[in-house]
Amino acid sequence: MNKRLATITGIILFIFAIWQLADRGFLRMNYLSHSDFPILGIDVSHHQGEIDWTKVRKDHIRFAYIKATEGGDFKDPKFLQNWREAKTAGLRVGAYHFFTLCRPVEDQIANFLTTISFEDDSLPPALDLEFLGNCKDSIQKVTLPSDIEIFINAIKQKFGKDPVLYTTYEFYDAHLRSSSLKLNNVWIRSIFGFPDEDPKWILWQYANRGRIKGIDTPVDLNAYRGTFEDFYLF
Repeated sequence: MNKRLATITGIILFIFAIWQLADRGFLRMNYLSHSDFPILGIDVSHHQGEIDWTKVRKDHIRFAYIKATEGGDFKDPKFLQNWREAKTAGLRVGAYHFFTLCRPVEDQIANFLTTISFEDDSLPPALDLEFLGNCKDSIQKVTLPSDIEIFINAIKQKFGKDPVLYTTYEFYDAHLRSSSLKLNNVWIRSIFGFPDEDPKWILWQYANRGRIKGIDTPVDLNAYRGTFEDFYLF
């Protein structure tokens, strides 16, 4: 009986240790080949705290998407600081908006467009579409694709290019797969394996609790799908 209890205890402790390593960003499911994905990036918000962007750049990170806004009124307090310091360190930067399902799309467009600026070397603005941390039961499924299209068109009209659409498979299956939206510049989250080809994606979030020099907290890790020439055109 004692031997059996010791075995069960050992298994529990092993599982707990693995969970702790994963939760703290020291163990993940996806490890990319640099030859297959030479262009790596991160996405950050105020939750990452103070960032040493020079150290980030030296850790082979070439781009960063930085949270600017959420919903109809939230502005990330670290956005401008992160934007300036990441650019100074030599990273390509882009701004993203977390789309809240319980706020009118017009309010969200105004919040985003009055917060961000756009420069010739900026990455396309991004729209974060997911259920995590969202009020997903507060909007009718039939109206959401049209709201997203309104947001996309506002970005295109303002900046002359398609925004990036960050999404999870859960959100894609629920709201985007059967819609008539033209999904350009998809940024897919797939932290447990290589993404499917539906939707066709250009950015891959391959880890959500990675470790990067210059950032004390776990951070999302991303990869661009393409060559350096493609990336600079993007």
